[in-house]
Amino acid sequence: MDSGELIWKKEVNGEESFFSLHGGKIFVSSSYLEFLDAETGNKIWENLGVGTYNKPVYDNDKLYCGFMMFYCVNAETGEILWSYNPEKEPKENDWAWIYSTPVIYKGRAYFGSGNTYVYCLNIERS
Repeated sequence: MDSGELIWKKEVNGEESFFSLHGGKIFVSSSYLEFLDAETGNKIWENLGVGTYNKPVYDNDKLYCGFMMFYCVNAETGEILWSYNPEKEPKENDWAWIYSTPVIYKGRAYFGSGNTYVYCLNIERS
């Protein structure tokens, strides 16, 4: 099909949404995180406890994303594996929201925050 004909559409929660695709599945982040089948648009899971404001990044069966917290989420189940709060670090502003899309490289997650800091977290188990 090369006509631009609609195949499916799905309403998502939030005015702004960010998307990632992996293995025929779509990860949607907005005021919460959803996992959809790319062929049908059917919801596989949702996690109402993970509100994000950036594109979720898939790496090694995990999703990394954030807004007020930085999250590591099991990509198959939606379970939060761990989280990090950048506000516990010294900051110049009153907020530390995470707007940047994280970068995953060599067992580390890198992201920027509204408190003017860039963070590097170890994401590998010791």
